Amino acid sequence: NVEVVFGGVSLTFSEVTAAGDTTVSASESGTPPPGGFTVAGTSTYYIVETTAEYVGPIEVCFQYNDTELNGSEANLTALHYEDGAWVDATASLDTGSNIICVEVMSLSEFLLATEKSISELISRVEDLGLPQGIERSLFAKLDAAQEAQDRGRDNVAGRILEAFISEVEALSGKQLAGDD
Repeated sequence: NVEVVFGGVSLTFSEVTAAGDTTVSASESGTPPPGGFTVAGTSTYYIVETTAEYVGPIEVCFQYNDTELNGSEANLTALHYEDGAWVDATASLDTGSNIICVEVMSLSEFLLATEKSISELISRVEDLGLPQGIERSLFAKLDAAQEAQDRGRDNVAGRILEAFISEVEALSGKQLAGDD
């Protein structure tokens, strides 16, 4: 194993067959995350490249600051951009040490993201300033979904969220002004 460390990013190559240069650059911007995810915080995009020749998987670990996260640390995910799409490559999450690792066969763009949660949806609905009746209806569905999820009934929570999505889709594009 060959380990390379760049500040808060470490790479462990299973086997290096020819030496080369490895670079890591952090950024606040990059390819937008897929639906259901949001950028975890600042400097959470990483471009990792190497000219070295290697065989086998590479473990890439990212240290993060839990106080800068957008969303729950438990929902932190490391995404890898492969073949034009983001892939969840998370292999481990150590919340005590604030380190998340992936195991990949290639290097490219990485993104630390958090999965959107029900509480985040509630906050977004609050920020919309919807008419009271619509807001109450959406909150009722989100509250019920959260309660089902808290009880470990993810299938029930999923069905309730499907009803929430259906209601939002039905309202989409309609004028939501006024108070009812």
